[in-house]
Amino acid sequence: MIHYRFREKQRELLGFIQTEPVLNSLLFQMKEHHFPTYQHLLRVALVAEDLAERLGFNQGDCYNIKKGSLLHDAGKVRVARDILDAKIKPEGKNWELMKNHVAFTRDILLEYGVLDKKILYIALAHHEFQTESYSRQANRIWPGDDRRSIDAKTKDCAQIVVVSDKLDASLYRKDQLGLLTPEEKIRRDFTGDHSLISEVMKYAA
Repeated sequence: MIHYRFREKQRELLGFIQTEPVLNSLLFQMKEHHFPTYQHLLRVALVAEDLAERLGFNQGDCYNIKKGSLLHDAGKVRVARDILDAKIKPEGKNWELMKNHVAFTRDILLEYGVLDKKILYIALAHHEFQTESYSRQANRIWPGDDRRSIDAKTKDCAQIVVVSDKLDASLYRKDQLGLLTPEEKIRRDFTGDHSLISEVMKYAA
């Protein structure tokens, strides 16, 4: 499941999750609902945290990145397994349901009392720096003016999660046409700081 370089970090991550009741509960639910998504969340968190540390993000930002990574797909617990397991892009109502997983994540985090704006932004913005940025439905995702109050550093943290998420998707979800390499897929889909792409691709080796 995890690249050999992350075996020790994986143990540390699982230990960290045990100390965070909300994370522990939500990840347990995801593990029971859809194990591949649970694995995805762990992989993204491992890469995102390590990448942030290498790039010199401070301890607080690394914590936010790790926590946001682990929460970013929490809403998929409300998406049916057969939709999550689909080999091709869902269509119609199923696609609308899949797109709504960001709003579901927002609802779940608020229900669990996750109110820190930085954590919420990092967890909810993982589709904003993408060509298919369906989470830009700001009125549905962000109550009030919370989204506009996010500082530039937190947006940088979100980009770390996005590019790590795109790496994992490129490695674990096959290109339907089989025409693009993982790096080509990320360059096509990621609209944030492209200097991050060469950095994140080091984890694909």
